[in-house]
Formats: sequence, structure tokens, C-alpha cells
Amino acid sequence: MTTTIDLDAMLRRLHLPTVRRLCTELELRAETENLSYREYLTLLIAEEVAHRCQTRIQRAVRRARFPFLKTFILTPTRPSWSSTRPDISSIRRMPPTCSFRW
Repeated sequence: MTTTIDLDAMLRRLHLPTVRRLCTELELRAETENLSYREYLTLLIAEEVAHRCQTRIQRAVRRARFPFLKTFILTPTRPSWSSTRPDISSIRRMPPTCSFRW
């Protein structure tokens, strides 16, 4: 009794997109390198885990909404004193705590 199994449909139902995408490519590689079934499955699952980890990181960064466009340029520069130096007395009058809003 021969049963035809739709591997693509089962992998889609199990939500294994990386395994589905790399299955045939790694199957050919396993045949040429004489890998065992266990090594073949290990490669497939390792690729799926790595892809999920990368996707999770990308999703977390996107959800965090980090201001990537707002960067600080940290270059060693010498202060350029112009003719109008800041007045120390105005700095002393500033309140000790300043609140910043982002």
C-alpha cells in the first residue's frame, strides 16, 4: 500500500517555512556528502531555529521602535572657542536638575 504524502502541505501546516524552503536543497547536499538521516534532519532543524531566532530579533527591534536615524557622532574634536565664550554665571543660575522629554 503506497501512500502519497504531501510534504509541502504538512510543513506549511506545522509552520516550518525554512524547512520547506531548504528541504530539497539540503536533500541534494546530503546525498552528495553522504550524510546520515540524523545529520540531514539536524541541518534542517538548525536552519529553522536560526531563522526563527533572527526573525524574533528583527520583530523585537521593529516593535521597540529604536530611533536609528537619530545617532550621535562621536569624533574626537577640540573645542573651538569663538569670540563669544559662555558666561559661567549663567550656567551657575541653572537649576541642578533638568528634565528632558523625548
